[in-house]
Formats: sequence, C-alpha cells, structure tokens
Amino acid sequence: MPELPEIEVTRRDMEREVSGKKFKAVEAADKKLIAPHKTKAEFAKRIEGHKVKSFERRGTYIVGKLDSGELWVIDLGTSGRMQRVKGGKPAADASTRCTITFTTGGAIRLNDPKGTSRTWVITKDEFEELPEIAEAGIDPLETPVPWQTFGQVLLANPKSKLKALLQNPKIVTGLGPVYSDEVLFNAGLLYDRTSDTLSAHEVRRLYRGMVETLTDAIKYRGVSYDENDVDIYGEPGEYSQYVQVYLRTGEPCRRCRAPIERVKFQKRYHYYCANCQS
Repeated sequence: MPELPEIEVTRRDMEREVSGKKFKAVEAADKKLIAPHKTKAEFAKRIEGHKVKSFERRGTYIVGKLDSGELWVIDLGTSGRMQRVKGGKPAADASTRCTITFTTGGAIRLNDPKGTSRTWVITKDEFEELPEIAEAGIDPLETPVPWQTFGQVLLANPKSKLKALLQNPKIVTGLGPVYSDEVLFNAGLLYDRTSDTLSAHEVRRLYRGMVETLTDAIKYRGVSYDENDVDIYGEPGEYSQYVQVYLRTGEPCRRCRAPIERVKFQKRYHYYCANCQS
C-alpha cells in the first residue's frame, strides 16, 4: 500500500503535471469511489470547468486547491495510484476507476485494482472537520516538531510497543509496515520496546531516524514491490533497492552482516536485525 513517501511523490508529480490545467470532463466508475457525493453528476458538476491552483498533502490525503475555492481530495487507499495520460496512452484498463480529461488534451487517471480509493470535492471547513484530519498525528515531513514534543506524544502512550505506535495514524501519520520497520532499524530500536523504556537519547534517535528514512525514501521515489507500485508516469520507485530490513529475511544485515529476522506482529510480519536493534 502507498505510505507517506509514495503519497508525497505522487503529490509532487500532480503539482507538476496537473496544476493549472482546466478539467474538461470526468468519468467515475461508481458512486462508492466518489462518496460522499450522491451521484456522479454531482461530483462532475463540482470539478468540470475548474482547474487546480496547487496541490498539498494533508496526512495521507492529496488535496488540490480548486479555483472555485473548494478542495479536490484524493485518498489512494491501499492500492490506488494516479496515472498521467498523454495522447490517449496508456489506455484505460480494468483498474481504471476515474478519468479526468484536460481541455488542453491528455488526462489524469485514478487506477485501483482493489477498489479502496476515494475522491471527492469538499469545502475547506468540511475538510478540516474530517476525523482523519482533525485527529491526525505528527507529520514528520510536513510539520517538523522538536524531538521533545515527539517524546511527549510517545509518553502519553506508555505501554504501547514502538511498532504499533509508529503505525498509529493518531500518533504519526502515513507510516505502514514498510517504513515503520525501516525507521526502527535506522533508530536501532526493537519493535516491542515500549515508549516508557526509551531514554531521551533514544527518543531523539527515533525521531531523527524517522525523518531521515522518509526523506531518503522520497529521494528514491518510494518502494515498488509489484506492477501496481509505480508513479504517475508508470515508473517504479527505487527505494526498494535500499531498504535495510523489510522483506529481507535471512539476508545479511547491511550494517553488521547478521541475518535479518522476522516475527509475527499484529497479524503481519515485522523485519529486524537482532544484532543492531535493542
């Protein structure tokens, strides 16, 4: 699923490829995609004839600021991705859930083989009231905070394990199985440590490791593990080549050469180096 780096890469690509273009027509696959709009026509009415002035990322949402004053919100869900279309290519396929054509030619598509993504138009006030926005945790890329503030958030959940804390969107926004593993490795901390066992130095190390890991991942345009893990140009991310532990069971640690291990944690596998993490 796309995590914070992949979503931020998409946001930057959308800024470059879609900002300033007027929308000619929109085709949505079903009403589930465009909820809370009651009909496809309602969604089309609020987006056709308008253009996006700029894009921002709020948590895991990509938000386009329309010239109407409203917001075009994109939630990629667990398997969605945006696709830039020029001259009708690439052609739409079974995963295409929404196509928005430009008055100048070309289009942007929302593709999603599992159907978990959503897109809709909303007012600014309504957007700020969404629980996912109002209750969002720290965004380590958008709004840097002092490591002491991060520590206070961790200590407010004293018995929670670090892996669970990093994946809790009310604590940190946008981290899933891939980057929570990578952050913990880079911080030298085990997944089952609880926040009340961390020293001030370890809290600082965890926060620094989180920011540095995500920044590096964006630099290499995120991870790609299947044919759907591509950017809006259809190109895979390169960070998969640089991951330290994720999916590397039995392979030597790049730091100490000990084999990478995995353990079941909250119904999913967690990857780590027992020698480098404590």
